[in-house]
Amino acid sequence: MKKFFTALLAVMLLGTVPVFASESDSDLVSVLPSTLPARMYLSDNPGTLSVSGEGRVKVMPDMALLNIGTTITGETTAVQQESVKVMEKVIAAIKDSGVAEADIKTTSYSLSPRYNYEVMRRDGTYDIVGYSMTHMLEVTVRDIDAVGTVLSNATEAGGT
Repeated sequence: MKKFFTALLAVMLLGTVPVFASESDSDLVSVLPSTLPARMYLSDNPGTLSVSGEGRVKVMPDMALLNIGTTITGETTAVQQESVKVMEKVIAAIKDSGVAEADIKTTSYSLSPRYNYEVMRRDGTYDIVGYSMTHMLEVTVRDIDAVGTVLSNATEAGGT
């Protein structure tokens, strides 16, 4: 009987919902699914109550996370310097759109060779024909109405 009242108290703390149970220690206490999708089990261990449940909340977004970047390709590793110049313009455009510097972070920065796969060397390798530099940012836009402006300004500055 003590376990039943402990379970009932726990349900009341979670919210007022109808509960069905019996006095037996092994019975399942079930909350009506139409009221709250949760279940409680009375444990064989004294003083133990296990609860599992699910909750959902629907709200209007108040911020956005944008992934903005640049990819520059060229014949030499000078693409890295060109990428830095373009990204500086993109970051300036994002800041000019009202985004704080603390809300802009680099998530990826990579320089990769590009190969000519049409002709294989005798040693089984391919010729490098250029390089590709990718620099990606994650931008947190805290004014949801400014998302379009941030994206437009970033793409006009060279971002994708």
